[in-house]
Amino acid sequence: MLGNEENFILIPEVEFALAKLFDQYNRLKSPGDYYAYRGQPFAVFYPGMEKFIPTMSLVAILDDALAEYIGAKNLGSASRFSDRINKLNNLGLLKDAQRLHDLRELRNSCAHEPDRFISWSEFEGSFSDAKAELSHLGIVA
Repeated sequence: MLGNEENFILIPEVEFALAKLFDQYNRLKSPGDYYAYRGQPFAVFYPGMEKFIPTMSLVAILDDALAEYIGAKNLGSASRFSDRINKLNNLGLLKDAQRLHDLRELRNSCAHEPDRFISWSEFEGSFSDAKAELSHLGIVA
């Protein structure tokens, strides 16, 4: 098992991407005029998409961050998101690998099941858990 602090690698781009995503989430949750189309909220024209887009973005940010972390630490190769989760878990670096697999499965179900929509609270929990895991790795503050 690798130690914790010596394996930190702060990746500012990930912190910026998470902040931008959180801003997007806040605007989508309470759209006002920002995410309006023809005077109507975005969700009127594309039901469910206001939650789908942030969820897919969150998991993409998480996946890219884990890939960059593995590369920067020379931990070998892992070509898929699930492989990256398993590699870091096998090295004892993750707090909750199962939660990351749950996020991966959420992304898959949103992408492949047309009637699969998530609630805002489900997105909020996912965001919080992803950020906590990235913080645990030292990728974000």
